Amino acid sequence: MTKLRENAWNISKTAEVIDTPRSNLYKKLEQYRISQETDG
Repeated sequence: MTKLRENAWNISKTAEVIDTPRSNLYKKLEQYRISQETDG
């Protein structure tokens, strides 16, 4: 979550920063039901 915030919720940039495939990051966000809208 912190990395997503640091990268203004840019999935591609965040995936690059944490060295994971973008598709993997999308799957994790979906799995845990995380979205920019739910980021309180």
